[in-house]
Amino acid sequence: MRHRIIMLGFWFALMVVVAPGARGNFFKPGFMVTPQTSTTWTASALTTGKWYTSGFSTTSEAAVLSHAADSRAEDRVLLQAIPIPAATTYVVQVRARFTSAQQRFYWHVLLVTEGTTISLLQGGVPTTITQPGVKSLVRVQPGSGNANGNWVTYSNSFTISAADAAAYKYAVIALVASRSSSDVAQFDDVHTDMPATTTDPDAGLSAEWYHIVGSTSRVSTMPWGTPVKTTKEEQVNFINTTNAAFTSGVNRENFGVKLTGTITIPTTGLWTFTLGSDDGAWLRINNQTVAIFETPRSFGTTAGSVQLAAGRYPFEVRFYENGGQQGLQLWWRGPGVPVNDIVPASAFASAPRVRVVKWVQEAED
Repeated sequence: MRHRIIMLGFWFALMVVVAPGARGNFFKPGFMVTPQTSTTWTASALTTGKWYTSGFSTTSEAAVLSHAADSRAEDRVLLQAIPIPAATTYVVQVRARFTSAQQRFYWHVLLVTEGTTISLLQGGVPTTITQPGVKSLVRVQPGSGNANGNWVTYSNSFTISAADAAAYKYAVIALVASRSSSDVAQFDDVHTDMPATTTDPDAGLSAEWYHIVGSTSRVSTMPWGTPVKTTKEEQVNFINTTNAAFTSGVNRENFGVKLTGTITIPTTGLWTFTLGSDDGAWLRINNQTVAIFETPRSFGTTAGSVQLAAGRYPFEVRFYENGGQQGLQLWWRGPGVPVNDIVPASAFASAPRVRVVKWVQEAED
């Protein structure tokens, strides 16, 4: 007797879900994730939170302009997009270095409409961009005196008006540089204080947001009450700012947040976690307090170390903000991570999922 079997669905794989982007900000700590190489980029929800490039690569956790095919000083573009947040003034910060005054280098903050395609090739993002569906809010073009091979941090403000927020769908940062011969152009640590709008259902942390009536002085005794909003967040990386709420629909001042989920420890050993906050915050891993700062303060850090075997552990951060500036970030250091680094989204990603092979008997004879 022979059996004929037809395979209706063939998926037998472990898939680790890693949410794109990092809190929605223009931010990849050290460009640890290789940008996607492409000749064009089209504005859509599917292309947000990822870096796209026509020629940049990653070396020593920096975005490095790749060699030109010949001696031409041809432009290369590196860009990332996020959904436009609330209308207000924000700050963009870029760390960069260049080795030749002959190079072209600049960057834009752009607003872009849904479906607009931007070329990432030569001239695709010129210093003055007039492409339909694209508006440049700020363009930074450092002087040639900065082309000395030293890292320089640039910081510039830009304003999204209510009209802009209604007319455009995405905010984009586009980094442009040229190189030839032995010239070098590098970018690193690109970020803004724009709030996130995380929509990925597989983002690893559940966030409960609270409004505080009056003020509070200790994170351990804060009356949490009923959350005004719940979201999914990719990581603990809300940079210190005075201009933006952590998430839309939540107070910029007098609020609190609980972030819960699991954290994956990749290697057995001693792990040090550094919690940065303005105001109070505490961190619990595997149901033990690792770092805590109870009372109001300007942005500062508190560190704690814990011995952990490789694996997944319960994770929780609690934070409150009274007034003034606000920020909340979490770094780690341990085996394989020799220097403090923002805990990546992959550490909080959902557990691997199994897709099963389904077989159906069609006939027998």
